[in-house]
Amino acid sequence: MIRLGDLRILLLACTGLAITVGAVALGLMLRPAIDPVQRPVLSWTPLLDLTAPGWEHRQDATLVDALARPLFRQSRRPFDPATLAGAQAAKAEQQVQPETPPPQPQPAVTVRGVLIGKGMEQALLVSPELPQGQWFAAGASVQGWTLASIGPEGVVLTSGDQKLALKLYVDNPAKSIGSP
Repeated sequence: MIRLGDLRILLLACTGLAITVGAVALGLMLRPAIDPVQRPVLSWTPLLDLTAPGWEHRQDATLVDALARPLFRQSRRPFDPATLAGAQAAKAEQQVQPETPPPQPQPAVTVRGVLIGKGMEQALLVSPELPQGQWFAAGASVQGWTLASIGPEGVVLTSGDQKLALKLYVDNPAKSIGSP
């Protein structure tokens, strides 16, 4: 059977342990962080004489060179200026060539009318979203494409280096969008 005095001692010991752990954690959190650039780095120099007792000493330049560069480091490989120049040229080539965006899908629009007057050019474009049509001026954006020009035969839409000419009167009216 546990007595009341033993419980008090156990509670006091647990409280002391919790305070100690909390103080250590607080100390670890409040200590200054070590800057990786300013941290001390120990220099390492290989032993030049690795002959075992009783063996003949042999000076091998390749062994000394191999020991001078730590194993599994990128800098372990000998410097090759041709490789460096090739890598820099490839990197510069990648930076010069901008990624071409994927081609914009053709807009699902049909030209239903063109209005050309003094200082005013507009085109009536019909799409599945606008079955009644909507009038657009040159320079307007239509489904991600720009209405570049409006003429008596139709319109020209551009998207980047893509160009799409839409005629006012299509050859096959069954393919036109918004036909009754």
